[in-house]
Amino acid sequence: MNGQSAVFVAIALLALLWIAVAAAVAIAAARRYRLAETVIEAARANATLLELTPARPLLVRPDKRVEADAQLLRDLGLNKQPRTLADLVGNDSGIAHIAAAVGTPAVVIFGSSNIAHWRPWNSAAAEVVFEEMPCQPCHGYFCEQFAQPECILRVPVTRVAAAIDRVLS
Repeated sequence: MNGQSAVFVAIALLALLWIAVAAAVAIAAARRYRLAETVIEAARANATLLELTPARPLLVRPDKRVEADAQLLRDLGLNKQPRTLADLVGNDSGIAHIAAAVGTPAVVIFGSSNIAHWRPWNSAAAEVVFEEMPCQPCHGYFCEQFAQPECILRVPVTRVAAAIDRVLS
C-alpha cells in the first residue's frame, strides 16, 4: 500500500465516521422532535381544557368577606352570594381548607376522605361530622361497597345543624 492509498483509506474512514455521526445526530433530533410534538400536543389539550372550564375564583378578604364568581356559586349549588365564610357549610373541600387557613370556625362534613389527615388543622372552633363506615377512608372516586356513596349520604342533616349551632355559639 503506497502513501496515496493510505490517504484515500483515511479519507474514506473519516467520511464513514462523519456519516455515522450525522446519522446519530439525525436520530437524536427525530426523538427530540417527537417528544416536542407530544409536549406541544399536551399543552394544546390543556389550553383547550382551560378555555372550556375557566377558573372560578373565590376570594376571601382579610375581614373574612367572601367574593365568588357567579358561575362558581351556581356550580356549588348556592342560590345567593355568601357574605362571609361563616355563611358557608360544606364537605371536606377547598372551602374548608380556606376557612382553616384564615382561622374561621368550620363545620366540615366528611364522606370517604381520611379524616385524620384532612380535618381542620387550626385552633379555630371546628367540628367534623361524618357517618362511620367500615370502608373509610377510601379513594373516593367511586364507591366499591355500595351503589351510591353512602358514607356521605347517611350523614344526618340534624347532626350537621347541631354541629353548626355548637361551633357558632
